[in-house]
Amino acid sequence: MDIETEQFIVGLLALLKLIQSEASLMSSIIPYEHHRKTFDKIIDRSMDMVAQDGQNINANAKRAIGKHEFSALLSIFPVLKHLNACKAEFDEQLTGTAPSTRHKLPDLMRTLQQTGSNALDEFFEIVKNDPDKSNMPKDGTVHELTSNAVIFLENLQEFIDTTSSMLSTQKDAILSRGNEDTAKKKLVAAYIAKVLGALGLNLDQKAKTYNDQYLGAIFLLNNYHYLLKSLQRSGLIQLVMCSNPDVESHYEQIIKDQKVEYTKSWSRVITQIHEANRPYVLERDAGGKLKDRERQHIKDKFKGFNTELEDLFKVQKCYAVPDEQLRAMLREENKVTVINAYRTFMERYSGTNFTKNPEKYIKYQPEQVGGMIDRFFDVTA
Repeated sequence: MDIETEQFIVGLLALLKLIQSEASLMSSIIPYEHHRKTFDKIIDRSMDMVAQDGQNINANAKRAIGKHEFSALLSIFPVLKHLNACKAEFDEQLTGTAPSTRHKLPDLMRTLQQTGSNALDEFFEIVKNDPDKSNMPKDGTVHELTSNAVIFLENLQEFIDTTSSMLSTQKDAILSRGNEDTAKKKLVAAYIAKVLGALGLNLDQKAKTYNDQYLGAIFLLNNYHYLLKSLQRSGLIQLVMCSNPDVESHYEQIIKDQKVEYTKSWSRVITQIHEANRPYVLERDAGGKLKDRERQHIKDKFKGFNTELEDLFKVQKCYAVPDEQLRAMLREENKVTVINAYRTFMERYSGTNFTKNPEKYIKYQPEQVGGMIDRFFDVTA
């Protein structure tokens, strides 16, 4: 909470105490028939000051939101929350005062609520339509739009009542029947689910801008993994499930699909050592030596494996996977994909005397391939 907001809340609570104190004191001094008129004069300036402070907060928030600095909306939430909490007490104390006095705080509340409603709507549109593809992370890491959206949405949890009151003013708002608290949660949950859906569509479009399709898969994997883990960590997933019960399994399936897509990047490496369609018995000449075409085939296979592995390493060491657990998981899955197949290939051919210079072709032992994989997603490797 910023200083301006904190000072407003302190001033609001102090104003309420002042009004209550003045009302009590006045009842024992001022004749009853002059109470309301006198009371208006006593509190008018203080009411104006507090209301003006609130309008200043609103104006500052509107300016910031106009620049797409949506974190400014967070200064409005606590102001509205406290105004709503104090409303009944203010209404009681201001009964019988002039309309201009009674309406100051309700007018401020409506202004703040409208600003908040417009900001929530605009935030959704920004997430949905963010056209900027020039700032795409070159390494496929989590996009700034994703992290900013998550931070903003997580803050809504603390202000369910305030957020729902803002959303209820929007033309497409549907407040469900039943328990009021449940209805408010569902309204906020529906909004968050709508933003997350828009974010997903935007991320899918952004991923297509990569020339490297596998970097696009890493980008989506990073972003959806970050989304799911953030929602789970903050507890926001439970709120979203009020609107979309399948959101967790939906993200898990996307993550699984992108892992499969990324694994395809290893196909050129695996193709070099895939021997499923070759006869196990190698062709030899009358003297028991491997025929030239067999020797050349084995050489080409080892050379091709080395080249494809090294090329893939040069590319994918520049990929970023910021989540440590996900990074370790991908490395282990890569090992499972490659090392066993390579070990089988080596065991079949390394002792066949296919070359006088085995070190030229057998550049890597299986353990060395594993060590290289451990340096994937590490630009310093």
